[in-house]
Amino acid sequence: MSFYLATDINGFEFMNKTEVFISTSKKEFAKSAGNFIFDLIAQNNSENVISLSGGQTPYPVYKYLINPIRKAGLQNNVFFIQTDERNLSPDSNRSNRKSIIECLFADTGLPVNNFYPIVPLQNDYSENRKSCVSHLAKHLGPPKPIDILILGMGDDGHTASLFPDTEWQNTSTNTGYALFKSKNQPEQRISLTMSQIIQAKNVVFLVSGNKENAVKKVLLNKNSELPAGYVINNCKTTWFLDPKASEIFKALRSDKPI
Repeated sequence: MSFYLATDINGFEFMNKTEVFISTSKKEFAKSAGNFIFDLIAQNNSENVISLSGGQTPYPVYKYLINPIRKAGLQNNVFFIQTDERNLSPDSNRSNRKSIIECLFADTGLPVNNFYPIVPLQNDYSENRKSCVSHLAKHLGPPKPIDILILGMGDDGHTASLFPDTEWQNTSTNTGYALFKSKNQPEQRISLTMSQIIQAKNVVFLVSGNKENAVKKVLLNKNSELPAGYVINNCKTTWFLDPKASEIFKALRSDKPI
């Protein structure tokens, strides 16, 4: 496992320090990202609120996290919410909620009662966040910032469900969630807003596959105007790249890992 500081990438500096970890195998990717996230959990003396993204990329990392959390006896100290969700039935095979439950909570020993998923909506998205916060408040007191926010990145530079063609820059709500619709997606998405994302205490990106366009326009472009680039330039981020994404990243830059 090698890592790079963004201040060294192609001779420019981001506004905030960014760490990029590359991997040579899928196992190494899941283990290194899982250990990093677990260390953040263990370092926090109080309860942790972790926001989970969907998609295939993070699931091996989620599965890896189960044993360390259980062995440390921290399963009752970790509360999970969703970063984003498709606005469809939770029983749909396209539901992030369904896949997260199957991955993290089905016969794993982690309490599913500590998972507060996004509820499908019709028109009023604000009640979803209020409902989530009211549930969390029973355990955590007043609403708190997200301790660990797990994000992905599409090759178009989107993150969470903030696609480049949505009003991601101008949308802010009292609840932290909003409804977005991209012309390239079949359904509406419920997502944390950008203002909510950049308030998270720790932001971890998990990236897999052939993302050459996004690596060029986000990780290697300090003036990126894409959603994922905005996150980089407004808060400290840590990136874990799977083998394919790692090869692309290395090919696009010339200096060596430190």
